[in-house]
Amino acid sequence: MHRPFCDDDTLPDDSVYYHWGALMADALEMNGVNVRQLCPRFFRDNLEAAGFVDITVYTYKVPYGRWPKGKRFKHIGVVCAEVMSTGIEAYALLAMTRLLNMPEDEARKLCRDCYDTIMAEKQHCYYFQ
Repeated sequence: MHRPFCDDDTLPDDSVYYHWGALMADALEMNGVNVRQLCPRFFRDNLEAAGFVDITVYTYKVPYGRWPKGKRFKHIGVVCAEVMSTGIEAYALLAMTRLLNMPEDEARKLCRDCYDTIMAEKQHCYYFQ
């Protein structure tokens, strides 16, 4: 739910990814879920605050879509795109319409635009898992 990452400057500041993610984070925070703290850069701090010691954090890049050149990352991206084909709307529709009072047709369009952007392969973004 945080901003996706991009290494090759193909992700514009007005990307639909940013818009979708920001709205989802806002909706979840309205319910007391601070999704921005789920970003991997906070994992160690959160675990230490909970009392854990000797922490090893592994993070992995997960691309949105099939744009990566390497076989392994392309496969991961294809799986991610398949999950997102239904997951984008499944995760967002209730949050955007009931929590943010967004009209349903507008929320569905945003989700569709986000998925279309994934499939277009022009914006090379990923998130950390």
